[in-house]
Amino acid sequence: MADNIKIIKKNLADTTTIANLSSIFEITSTIKINATKNDVFLSQRFYVDLWALYEELINAKSVEEVNQRDFEFDKTICLVVTSSGSFSGPADDEIIRLLDSDPDTAGSDIAVIGTKGVSILTAKGRKIILGFESPDITKPIDVTPLSDLVSKYKKAFCIYQTFISLASQKITKTNLIPSQSVSELKSRIDIDDYIIEPGYTEVMEYLESVILNISLSQIIFESRLSEYANRFKTTTVINEKAKDTIKMLKLQYNQTKRRLKDEALRQQLFQGNGR
Repeated sequence: MADNIKIIKKNLADTTTIANLSSIFEITSTIKINATKNDVFLSQRFYVDLWALYEELINAKSVEEVNQRDFEFDKTICLVVTSSGSFSGPADDEIIRLLDSDPDTAGSDIAVIGTKGVSILTAKGRKIILGFESPDITKPIDVTPLSDLVSKYKKAFCIYQTFISLASQKITKTNLIPSQSVSELKSRIDIDDYIIEPGYTEVMEYLESVILNISLSQIIFESRLSEYANRFKTTTVINEKAKDTIKMLKLQYNQTKRRLKDEALRQQLFQGNGR
């Protein structure tokens, strides 16, 4: 029984360490969520305004006309954005499952952001065109290598996790080619009323590149925000389970200690009666 109490004390110390560490991770995730959420919302607001202008201009001519162009690769690429480490929950596996099951992305070329996605796809024997580590979002993000790659493909999609709330995230697939995402609407702009320099095609190509870069940056921010939220949820569960385990171990420790005292008292009484 003395050995049991030593084991309980060790388990109690280990579980207390886990509880303390998970509390630290909770606090860290909360700080990162608050800092990142503001950047995401500001990016979304700017993107909505820019997209409205782009949609008006493209509908002023013809979506089909703008989409008639030559691409270096007459096929599809899918950008998969996954987490950078542990405590990310099941989201990365769900993203890869959608990549394989969605008719738009199954069999496509693959580019990956996030070491977790690279690890999962490599284990599956899947070929990756390009793999990127998750960028440090506290510094300016250069998405030029990604946008240059995406621009070469006739079709391009991205699968990633979006932030809805601290308790809820959603796996999303989005079209990365701006002109292919525009709905056929009547434009309020008559381009014949304007002088567009250096030309309509050049302006639209420039706007597309800007929108693509903003889209990629926004996707990275949203994905990282969702990752922080997943870490918060995971560490919260770990912390709660650790606290429950601590209560149970303390109860076991006190009960075992009490039994040891009772046993020692019985032995003393027995020895006294033996005299």
